[in-house]
Amino acid sequence: MNLSHTAESYWPRFSLAAYALYDDDTVYLFNHPLVQKEVDFVSFPTTKEFMGDTLILYEGVPTAIVHMDRYERFQSLYSMVMHESFHAYQYIQEEHRFPDEVQGMTYPLNGENAQIRQLERMALHDALFERNPEEKRARLRTFFSLREHRRTVVGDFLDYELKIETIEGPAWYVELKAYAHQSACSYESIVKKYSEKLLDKKNSIHRLRGSCYSSGLAICLLLDEFAPSWKETFFNSNQTMYDLLKVAFHYNVPKLPSIPTDTEIESYIAEAHQTRIAEIDSFLKQSGYHILIKGITKIKGFDPMNVVISANRRLHKTFLKVEMNDDIVLFQQPVLVEYADNQSKIVALHLVLDQRPIIHNENTFTLDGIGVITGIYDDRTHTLTVK
Repeated sequence: MNLSHTAESYWPRFSLAAYALYDDDTVYLFNHPLVQKEVDFVSFPTTKEFMGDTLILYEGVPTAIVHMDRYERFQSLYSMVMHESFHAYQYIQEEHRFPDEVQGMTYPLNGENAQIRQLERMALHDALFERNPEEKRARLRTFFSLREHRRTVVGDFLDYELKIETIEGPAWYVELKAYAHQSACSYESIVKKYSEKLLDKKNSIHRLRGSCYSSGLAICLLLDEFAPSWKETFFNSNQTMYDLLKVAFHYNVPKLPSIPTDTEIESYIAEAHQTRIAEIDSFLKQSGYHILIKGITKIKGFDPMNVVISANRRLHKTFLKVEMNDDIVLFQQPVLVEYADNQSKIVALHLVLDQRPIIHNENTFTLDGIGVITGIYDDRTHTLTVK
């Protein structure tokens, strides 16, 4: 599947980097230095590096990877390859406006913030689809007013949202363009489909990070209207997508509209709290061999879209990389991390294994599915302490 010739039609000078399509058995690698010119791709057995739809450095080369089995339709697979390839393009362009994912894990479930945020998202949605120029500007003024007020409520946590919009919004923009290119549906209907999540109150609370994708996309599309050449200098800017829109709109401080109370939002916040507690409790009740690992001080990588946070505990549902005994260890399974009350020090990692640790000698053990670990193991408390 040769995609290189179409990428630039979605974004100026967007050149397709290496990408891989894979399933549980086989990887098909395209456009990578390992692929000889006389062939389109190389294939090899799937290895542990290939997990999820994301960007990885494969053999030191930024490579977009997409799991084929997740997509039944070609246009969905194609658009996701373009989405992840754009993240590779961002890497090559030395994009630096990345969010602090640790800050994101401590984002507060605040009722006032959630109420205003949903009104803000509705105003952004309505501005995107409004055709009357004056009404469009009025709805954007409402959007700016609500968002600026939210900063007084959540402070620097707002920057987390703005940076996700800046990284993921353009990737969703390219994905939308690619999907529309391959779809028989009208462009307007596809934009409406992608923008529906702006109106989803429950999703905006339960999946805060993912909900920023749709607001970032909407801002991209509005920039197309207010500053058509914005993409030409995007990677030379230090500003977020939101700040670029403020400049294009000639933003000034608008009056804050009245904010009605939404009891539905309050119920979703309570539900989100209970869902988080229930997911962690379910993990702790799993059958298997429960083990605590102590002595780990640094987390080196995780999937920010699949973390459940409750009080001082964080359940990493897909994978977690940590520094252990001066090595990087990858856990490809759910891991519960417990922190001290100040959220800065790791107390322990909690794993559920199929088998008890295999003891080789007094300080070397094999953990099922993980490998050989050096440390001191207490069989009474099921606790392994590493350096």
